[in-house]
Amino acid sequence: MRILTLATLTAGLALVGCSERTQDNAEEMVESAAADAAANTEQVLEEGAEAAGNAAENLDQEAAEAEADVQNEPTAEAQVD
Repeated sequence: MRILTLATLTAGLALVGCSERTQDNAEEMVESAAADAAANTEQVLEEGAEAAGNAAENLDQEAAEAEADVQNEPTAEAQVD
């Protein structure tokens, strides 16, 4: 986020002496980059949440299997406990 802010400020300073068309093009580029960054962040968060859910399910299964081994019972019964 800091890099994007710094890039925006730098682009703004560089455009002070540019034509309106150049400024518009640069503004569109910055907005597009911000939208891309937001979309990428959202995707990473979704994938992270999915991975965390999968890890929790795997941990539950491993715990049930370990309990079943210790108590000498079927895994399904250990999951109910």
